Amino acid sequence: MKCRIFSFLILLSFAFPAIAQISVSIPNMNVQRGATVDIPFRVTGLTASDSLVAYQLAVVYNPTVLQGVGASKTNTMTQNWDNPTVAIKSGKTQTPVDTVRVVGITTNQPTKRWVPDDGILVNLNYLIVGNVGDTASLSILEIRLFNKTGEISISSKTNGKMTVVDNPSQGTIVLNLSPNWNLVSFPIMPQPNSLPEVLGEVPVTFVFAYISGVGPKTWDKVRPSFLNDLKTLDGLHGYWMKLNSQTPQSLSLSGDPVSVTTPIFLHKSWNLIPYLPNASDSLSHAFQSLGKAYRFVSAYYPQEGGTKTWDRARPGFLNDLKVVKPQFGYWVKMDTAKFLVYPSSGYQVPKMRVYFSEKILRKVQSSPYWCDFWAFQPELLVPGDTVRVYDGDGVLCGDTLVSPEGAFLVHVLGDDPNTPEEDEGATEGDTLTFVIAEKILPVYGTSQNFDTTIVPGPAIWSSMGSKRVQFKAEGHAVEQNKISPMPKGMVLFQNYPNPFNGETMIRYQLGEPTGPIRIAIFDLRGREIRTWHIENKNQEGQVIWDGLDGQGKEVPTGMYFYRIEWGNTMLTKKCLLLK
Repeated sequence: MKCRIFSFLILLSFAFPAIAQISVSIPNMNVQRGATVDIPFRVTGLTASDSLVAYQLAVVYNPTVLQGVGASKTNTMTQNWDNPTVAIKSGKTQTPVDTVRVVGITTNQPTKRWVPDDGILVNLNYLIVGNVGDTASLSILEIRLFNKTGEISISSKTNGKMTVVDNPSQGTIVLNLSPNWNLVSFPIMPQPNSLPEVLGEVPVTFVFAYISGVGPKTWDKVRPSFLNDLKTLDGLHGYWMKLNSQTPQSLSLSGDPVSVTTPIFLHKSWNLIPYLPNASDSLSHAFQSLGKAYRFVSAYYPQEGGTKTWDRARPGFLNDLKVVKPQFGYWVKMDTAKFLVYPSSGYQVPKMRVYFSEKILRKVQSSPYWCDFWAFQPELLVPGDTVRVYDGDGVLCGDTLVSPEGAFLVHVLGDDPNTPEEDEGATEGDTLTFVIAEKILPVYGTSQNFDTTIVPGPAIWSSMGSKRVQFKAEGHAVEQNKISPMPKGMVLFQNYPNPFNGETMIRYQLGEPTGPIRIAIFDLRGREIRTWHIENKNQEGQVIWDGLDGQGKEVPTGMYFYRIEWGNTMLTKKCLLLK
């Protein structure tokens, strides 16, 4: 109904030129750093004949100083209308300019038409993210007003200038970082906010943010600063941080607190967001403002085994993300765009029931990349049985137990491209092998991401996915070809040197005397280019690779895999050849 009215008004805009002289303006304001402020959009010059039924406006601003979080009708001339429709568009050009576009419309009822008084048309809501002393303009890109006969002309437009001033409520928080990867957030606007100044001496080497509507932005300590497109940190995003330390570290941040109830605009599809309250809450209570607009949520809790997820498509008892916590960030996949507003009180931490599926049996490596696979086949899966998942290179990348319901959820890790010296798990398109109770269980099919309908075919890994898997079986029978358990003490060492030019040494340790072993080199397409067959009973040894293939020809610069095979056991790592 609203869209038809609005379209009709636009069509009439050329047929009924208005004679009223309307001025619109945004005031100059001092705005406190870290606060969420309402900036009024004023209209003057109205007459009794200008009773309007719709408006449309767009304002551009500098997102390094201001961050658009929406618009409101509270205490405005349109307070009796429906809520305004808001779209926030992130700029993708070199100049950092974002746009907020607002549409307001009422039904064609005399009691709901806009009264012809001068005043505030709508309030624009902004979080102030700039440093003290920064200034930014709110520039009117477009303003259109409509009454029941057509569009009214605007005689003048005045932009506003925002000046950032200090916030007396400045505070300090301590962010606890675990070794390797951390998915974090902080309800504070750090000052100063550039990454080198925020991180100080804490050995964080890589930071990743996902700016909704724009895409990923990263900061790498070893890159020239001009190549880092993530320049600053703020309290309205979640961040992946890689800590280059074997022990936990503390990162102290000082700045202006972000209000718990600051609206966070979530775009359709993926968003990497903060958690603003200072107390833990159940996921359902914390996200209640989203209704059913969110489909999937992921967290990374290093002290609780790593990845935790919630998926609307799977049974509730298989969701191991039940509580959201301060200082953590969250991936949220949305079906539609909507504002998230955290509750200011009434936090509800549920009583946790520990399932077999939540216990990690064997240490898998840390990685920010994952794909969920879950199964619910009580006629086949036996509670307490082990579930281990291997990628195409034989790397163990997922490990759990079957739950009492005859089901499991396993977070299958992906290979981290930022660590070429390690192979943490699967890569895009890898076919996975499921070993349940020490037997390979054949896969009948899997669902598409975030769905439950089974499509026949193998289990294929894809980053940030969630898939239901169904296994073939006749009763409880499974295939009998076993994957041998990992021999105690078996290690494939990282080659040295790496990267290398000329030759490199590949060392291994078997842990106990053994028979024949095989070591092979593969390129990125999976083609085997060099092989060693070793017929001995030594517990450890080494081979030297000189960068040649099996025919004695030089292979080109690039990434390669090397693998040791002992019976049905395989270990794989990566190496980099430079010429």
